[in-house]
Amino acid sequence: QVHDNLRNLLLTNPGERLGRANFGAGLRELTMEMLSSENYEQFLMMRIKSTVDKYMPFVDLDSFGVEAKPYTTPYDSENSMSKVEIIIKYNIQQLGVVGRSLKLILYVAG
Repeated sequence: QVHDNLRNLLLTNPGERLGRANFGAGLRELTMEMLSSENYEQFLMMRIKSTVDKYMPFVDLDSFGVEAKPYTTPYDSENSMSKVEIIIKYNIQQLGVVGRSLKLILYVAG
């Protein structure tokens, strides 16, 4: 359940949850704006860390990786989209969970 809640928290954009306007990490907006920035990974990790610390402080973030790849569909051969894979490894000491990982995939047009 914690794994699913963490995934939902990170994939939610602020303003999507009724009654909780600030809930969520807003990763999609960062992906659209900063993918070409040289410190994109650091900024993304800071956003993830601050969101997890605020809403799920019992989750200890361990490691983090980002990979952006061109993405093509059968209908679009011009590589007008990118696929961003975010892999987060985390621990939950209170539950004895060690070395769990979460993979998020975001698609970016542009």
